[in-house]
Amino acid sequence: MISVFTTLLSYLVLWLTGSIWRYLGARIINGVAAGNVSSIQSILSDISIDHKDRTANFGRFGAIFGVGFIVGPAL
Repeated sequence: MISVFTTLLSYLVLWLTGSIWRYLGARIINGVAAGNVSSIQSILSDISIDHKDRTANFGRFGAIFGVGFIVGPAL
């Protein structure tokens, strides 16, 4: 949760910044606190009942991640 929160704060700073140094600082903080995807994948693996359920969970996660890459920049 700390990683997700620092990513949120970093994106807010990126949105509000007018300085290249603040931009770089926000990216550095986000990079140091990164780990969202691996954390989410480990949670998905832990809550899966069997191999078939785990595969379905990872497939859904990949689809949602891909949609985010397509829709996110448009927003």
